[in-house]
Amino acid sequence: MMSSQNIQLAVIITVPLVTLLVTLLLATYCVYHWNCCKRRVGGADAMSINMFNDEACPEAIITYGETLLSLIRSSEARGITTGLPLLIQQSLISRTEILKQIGCGTFYKLHLGRWREEQLLVKLYTSHEPLWKNETFIYQVPLLRHDNLVTFLAAGTAGGVVGCILLQYCQPETLSEHLQENSLTVQQMLGYITDVCRGLVHLHSELTKGSYTKPIIAHCQLTSDNVLVSCEGKCLIWNLELAIASSVSSVHLTLPYCQYYCLSPQVLVQVDNKLDIMCYVESDVYALGLLMWQLSKRCSLNGTFEEYEVPYMAKLCSPHPTRHDLITLVCHQHYRPEVSHRLYSHSLVLDGYLQLMMNCWQLTTPPDIPTHSIEVYEQLMELAGGVVGVATKRKTSNDTCSSCCSISDYTIETTTLPTVLETSQ
Repeated sequence: MMSSQNIQLAVIITVPLVTLLVTLLLATYCVYHWNCCKRRVGGADAMSINMFNDEACPEAIITYGETLLSLIRSSEARGITTGLPLLIQQSLISRTEILKQIGCGTFYKLHLGRWREEQLLVKLYTSHEPLWKNETFIYQVPLLRHDNLVTFLAAGTAGGVVGCILLQYCQPETLSEHLQENSLTVQQMLGYITDVCRGLVHLHSELTKGSYTKPIIAHCQLTSDNVLVSCEGKCLIWNLELAIASSVSSVHLTLPYCQYYCLSPQVLVQVDNKLDIMCYVESDVYALGLLMWQLSKRCSLNGTFEEYEVPYMAKLCSPHPTRHDLITLVCHQHYRPEVSHRLYSHSLVLDGYLQLMMNCWQLTTPPDIPTHSIEVYEQLMELAGGVVGVATKRKTSNDTCSSCCSISDYTIETTTLPTVLETSQ
């Protein structure tokens, strides 16, 4: 039998050896795992969003050679109209690298991201989860995809943030940024507003394809900050966190998270109440008129144009007017943005544009005043018919744009004025 001294000696020798062996095994595993992470995200400078673990969301879900465009086409071919399948979205998020921050909003930070070799926009919500949930819900509405809406790719939760949304990347800048740096020709002005109006018509229309139905959607925050200008010169509507769908029973605008100046007088006064969806649709038309005014100020005629301006800001002498200030100005004093005299009597097309612009923000609605975006769109197309070059493909500074996802929208043979849906949820 071993003596007690021998047993103690064996324990003294064995315990440190076992501890050392376990430490070495753990260190080896950690180094291996770190190297795998570096290979996956492309280096230590890139940050993975790692919403799901690798076992639950393997890369093999998306085959080699697939692109974002091919994934979208494939889902469309299979009759999926509510965005990419959930597992594909999970895989995209877990394999996306965040390269750098390129913008921010009140509740989110906008980053440039990369999936494989393709760039995309990563919108990370840092607070106010209901806004992220609402935008995710709106983007996954059936039949929403359209050429003049930013293409939705994926949504999910992520470590350290409330949630994230992946969107197409087209070397974009906001229309606000674009107008501050560039003047416009009449052709460009008509082209931009026609793009925005086309996207708005799609949001406002109730569409049906097979068993899928797209409800009426009101954007509720149609401003130059919420329109992107792609490298091809195409305008894309985005930022749908405050959008309202007629399929949701609780139609109510979240406060105090909206820009008040783009709300129509009716909505501005009753914003605390639940209104009919068509009130918000008409409010979008009002906001479209304000957007037309901003474009007109930057329209160059004989080499002259005006400085970029946000509606009502100069009159109120405040970059952040309160709701009470705007109710006094817009509802009680019936004030509307002033139109420069240089724009009048220049051409029949421009005169028609200005009249349509002012019709959009009228308080009353006689028969010739548009209350729906499709009416504005039809009149814009008539105006565009008198200007050479509006219907052609527009470019800004690049001849090609290889990073853009050019997604064709669903073919709708006839577009009718929408009707309010019955509550389905």
